[in-house]
Amino acid sequence: MTLGAQRPLPLAASTGATSQITGLPGTTLRRLARTDPSFPKPFTINERGDLRWPVAEVVGWLEARAGRALMAA
Repeated sequence: MTLGAQRPLPLAASTGATSQITGLPGTTLRRLARTDPSFPKPFTINERGDLRWPVAEVVGWLEARAGRALMAA
C-alpha cells in the first residue's frame, strides 16, 4: 500500500504518524478508538504502552467515510 508516488506505508504507525495520515489530532484518534466501534483500535507495542495504529485499517476507515478509494493499491 502506498500513498501516491511515495514509499510504501508501514503496517503500523505511531499516533503522530496516524495523525498525519488522517489529519486528526491524537486526542481525537484516542477518543474515536474509545467511542466509535467502526474506528480501528490501537495496540501497545511495548511495556511503556506506546500505541501503534494498524495503517491498513485506518486507511479503510477513511475510505469508508469518504465512500471511495483514496489510495492506489
